[in-house]
Amino acid sequence: MALTDSTIDGNEAELNGGGVMIFGGTLDMTNSSVAANSANGVGGGMFILEGAAVDIAGSTIAQNSSRSGGSIFVVRSRTTISESAIAHNESAFGGGVYNRFGSLELRDVTLSPNTAKANGGALINFYYDRGKVIVSASRFTGNKAAKKVGLGTGIYNTLEGDLTIDDATAIRRSGFARSVSQRHWPAASGEKRNRPVFPPVQHSGPRRSTKPPGRSNA
Repeated sequence: MALTDSTIDGNEAELNGGGVMIFGGTLDMTNSSVAANSANGVGGGMFILEGAAVDIAGSTIAQNSSRSGGSIFVVRSRTTISESAIAHNESAFGGGVYNRFGSLELRDVTLSPNTAKANGGALINFYYDRGKVIVSASRFTGNKAAKKVGLGTGIYNTLEGDLTIDDATAIRRSGFARSVSQRHWPAASGEKRNRPVFPPVQHSGPRRSTKPPGRSNA
């Protein structure tokens, strides 16, 4: 599927994917806008899952909201975003983008400002199955995570997440440990080592446990 010079705005989803949901398909989006959409679940702007291949270029994804992944939520899929803006999105986890088990590449992308009520103001890279994120020539500025207990105002890379940053401006607030945070790194002075809570993803595909390793129901 291709979207060119298109606008997707003002939509609401009771569950996931407020503006766009791609389940195992392909999407080429160019010079388009995904704005002011919302989801009660994940992916306020876009929900990309189960082997989908998505390329976004010259587009704006802004003012979307959800519980996780304010603008985009990626699950077991490949997503490349270039020469685009991800701005003014909001969620509890991953105000801009939430990558879970997927492969995400950001090239010349501006993420500013996005807000997470918990962790990952601009981006979360989730650890199970080693989610992979490559960031190049991109800008992370003015993003926010929860005060005191929130981690990663810019990027929150958890445990075994594979994160590569090349020529990116990711430090605009409170220093590196606050702006780019990894779950297994030592905490900066005064920063709490909280155990993050990972919300479940609800969709019709195969489900996996979202419990961090070592936890039980006892």
